[in-house]
Amino acid sequence: MTPVFTTENVFDTGYAKTIGQTDEHLKLFVKQSDSEGFGAIGFGLGDKLKITKNRTPFEMAFCIDENEYKGEVSIQLRIKDLK
Repeated sequence: MTPVFTTENVFDTGYAKTIGQTDEHLKLFVKQSDSEGFGAIGFGLGDKLKITKNRTPFEMAFCIDENEYKGEVSIQLRIKDLK
């Protein structure tokens, strides 16, 4: 089983958008205070875009994944839920 983590006071840097044929997924770049930040994706969470707007802090449950895109590997957070 993959561990699920939770954190508070996370905010999107302004990158938030929905993706997928029917905008069903959520793509973010999240930070907490002065942290470096991580790319994040929430499959089936496109309807939660409004929670991430205006740099408003939110709570997030997530798993840590490796994302490989065009030969480059990076750490990506796989969002389970937002509130």
